[in-house]
This record gives sequence, C-alpha cells and structure tokens, in this order.
Amino acid sequence: MTGQEFISEWVNKLSSEKIKNFPDDFIDSIECTTIKLPDKNLVLGQELFGKFEILDKDGNSIMLVDDLSIAKYILYSNRYKSVVVTIPKDKAEIKNAVKVYEKLIDGKLKAIEKEFKKQFPKSANLYEVSNKIFNSLNLKRY
Repeated sequence: MTGQEFISEWVNKLSSEKIKNFPDDFIDSIECTTIKLPDKNLVLGQELFGKFEILDKDGNSIMLVDDLSIAKYILYSNRYKSVVVTIPKDKAEIKNAVKVYEKLIDGKLKAIEKEFKKQFPKSANLYEVSNKIFNSLNLKRY
C-alpha cells in the first residue's frame, strides 16, 4: 500500500462513518444566539489582548472573540461553511460541546496513527498524512 492509497482509504472510511455534525449533534440548548459568517474557510489567528482572532483563509480578520472555546466552536462549526451558526448562551455548554467534539476527533486521529504505524513502521510522515486526510474532509483540530 502506498501513502496515497492509505490517505484515500481513510478519507473513504471516515466519509462513510458520517462524522457527527458540529455543532448540531453536540448541543442541547434552546437559549442560543446566531452569528453570520462568510462562506469561506476560517482559521484561528493570534491572541490579541486576551481576545482570539478568527481569520478567513486569505488572512482577513472576521471577528474577535473573548474565549478560546468560543473561537474553536465557531471554527468547528465552519466545516460545512455554514453562513449562520447557532451558539449557546451558556459558556459551559460551549466548552462541553468543544471538549466532546475534540475527543471524537482525537479518537479518529489515534486510529489513523495506529494503522499508519502498522502499515508504515519506519515512516516519519504521520503528521503529513493525517493532515491530508483531515484537509480532504475539511476537519480541523485546534
């Protein structure tokens, strides 16, 4: 098996597993606010004076948020480039949703790592391969 075949196999496998949709499958709150986002991939910028910057892929500032969990929540919600994102008013619920989602994603990463080391025991390309898999699925882990 080649590295590209490994990547294709995992992209297909994770696609067929129907990874839970963030945030819909991770929140129960009825008290939420909505924000509008551009129809672009978003990334985490720098921390600026205690606030976290969210940028588009071209480096344009989209917004500043007060909490890293809120920034992650928005970024994970951007997987399908939703232009309207529902955010619970309760910060504890935001943190919990992010924590549960990251646990799910970390489990996927560990499974990829385990299989990669089995298939390619002498390769040092694990991070490159896992990044390609995640990028193909527009999955992020901050």
